[in-house]
Amino acid sequence: MKRLLLVALSVALIAVFVPFSAATAQGQPIIFGIIGSPNGSTFRGVRLALEQINQQGGALLPNGQRVGVSPAVAEARTAEEVIAAISSLEQIGVSAIFGPDSAGFARAIANREPNGAPLFTAATSNEVPIGLATNSFRSRASDTARMTALADALIGNFGARRITIYQGTSAGAPSAATALVVALAQRQVAATPILQDPNRPVAAAAQVVLETQPDTVVAFGEVDQLVELYEALREANFTGRFVTDQADNRAFINGLGAAPLAGMLGVSNWLLTDRSPVSEAFVRAYLEAFGEAPDAIAAAAYDAANAVLAAIARVGAQPAQLFVGLLTLPAQPSLQGTFDPSIGGGETTQNVVIFETNATGGGQLFARYRAGQRLPDLPEQVLQPTLPPPPPPLVQATLPPPPPPVVVTATPAFVELTVLNDFVNVRYGPGQEYDPPIGRLPRGTKVELLGANPTYTWFSFNFQGQLAWITGDSRLVSIFGNVRTLPVVPIPPTRTPVATPTPPPPTLSPFPDLVVISAFLSQNPLKVCMPFNLTVTIRNQGGANAGPFAVAASFQGVYGAVNVPGLASQQQTTVVITYSGVLYVGSNFKDAVIVDLNNEVNEGPNGKANNLFEIIYGVISCP
Repeated sequence: MKRLLLVALSVALIAVFVPFSAATAQGQPIIFGIIGSPNGSTFRGVRLALEQINQQGGALLPNGQRVGVSPAVAEARTAEEVIAAISSLEQIGVSAIFGPDSAGFARAIANREPNGAPLFTAATSNEVPIGLATNSFRSRASDTARMTALADALIGNFGARRITIYQGTSAGAPSAATALVVALAQRQVAATPILQDPNRPVAAAAQVVLETQPDTVVAFGEVDQLVELYEALREANFTGRFVTDQADNRAFINGLGAAPLAGMLGVSNWLLTDRSPVSEAFVRAYLEAFGEAPDAIAAAAYDAANAVLAAIARVGAQPAQLFVGLLTLPAQPSLQGTFDPSIGGGETTQNVVIFETNATGGGQLFARYRAGQRLPDLPEQVLQPTLPPPPPPLVQATLPPPPPPVVVTATPAFVELTVLNDFVNVRYGPGQEYDPPIGRLPRGTKVELLGANPTYTWFSFNFQGQLAWITGDSRLVSIFGNVRTLPVVPIPPTRTPVATPTPPPPTLSPFPDLVVISAFLSQNPLKVCMPFNLTVTIRNQGGANAGPFAVAASFQGVYGAVNVPGLASQQQTTVVITYSGVLYVGSNFKDAVIVDLNNEVNEGPNGKANNLFEIIYGVISCP
């Protein structure tokens, strides 16, 4: 057999199927692709949107039918792998792609093939090439919108005049710093930028920052750089205001440890403490689904996924029509405020929130902006008692003194806990067995509760960017609101595992042993008029490395194969075979994937027994 050249891609493609109502959904499921971790915020935000639409019977199509929607995730660790991941997802027929979300990776979409599936990125950097040229949209407000809002708040509300900008080495720092310099200059305030020298410690840059005598330090960079900068400034008794776009990042808050957390300013697209009905419903559903609180990227992914579903209802799920449908989609409410692709240039939102951190690191809303304009504060809903009219006065009667006024306290839409004791421990689970505590709250601290254990005796809340637990003991705390409105959230395991005997390590064969882990077609049923792909994952579960071998399969005589240069022991690889040829219409065809087609690998006496993988498929005619 003629040897084929294989270009190996280190991109793992994992299909994850979400259950949907088979009673109402029809046809093959629509697939949404995600670039990132299957435990990441983007995947979870998209998955929650899909679970909710599937519970309604699936995505609505223009013809009134409903079709289930499934997510597929591809992990990428380099810019090159981002392009490979986009290609892999498009090969399996995704309707839209969500991610990548870091500025460095997102810039790689400039190299994607044209006219692909519409792509959404949460990267805010102005350097990310979104728009028509890349079929891409931004799911959060850009650095221009964010820094315009931040500049307005710093100058108009906090009276900042001596502003120093720390620019770390993260991929997104230059864009954010430049956008803030421009926004401040438009308000006749000059900022002093300090660039982090990658060959010098952050403490040295902190000293330069202090020499500018700022009243406000705005910092952009890697999380570890921001933590070091904050700690260095506090150790030098800096009393000004510290501002960063990572103030709602759990890794940043956790990294500060025992450092004071209250009083920092942050800028984001959405806050966990947002009390709008749609946000409260989103937080509850997310907690119930994943057992932890969502972040701003999860909210952006959820908004983007729902926008795509709305566009599918108008124009269908084919990528080309869907991209046009998204461009013409009317503005619609979202978690962030408004999803509005008519902004142009691939932008879908200009909503920004400015917030201040409290003693636990949680964000408290300060102001909302849209397109650089501050939005009016939401009015507090105060219940006014309706009292009967007073009786007519008695002539020449001596009236008793009036009773004290009736005070009616409204039951809030949220539930708030106040610490009564000198301090109360914060734990990673609902009980004293979750030891040691991860922190404590002093007397008078108020926190908004997010969830409860099944007996409503312990409650979860946002502590330093992570989901933590606090007792509901009335001797130690008071609670304002109806705790029964809180969702019951999954209970984490304790850190003291039950001792179990360690099983003996498996005995590996002294030979290579090639096994097909999975194999699936890019579409099933296949279409007579369309080429298709076969994706095969192979693992060497033997104790010796395998040399070169071929992977092949034939569908109704349409043959395809690839060569694998080798596979180390206990490792796996994924290959994609492309097919183009004439097929016959029918159903329940059976063909097999063959690993080591030419018997080039000595797999021992029994190794060849698992070199076949059967695929059942159908073929339909083209419309």
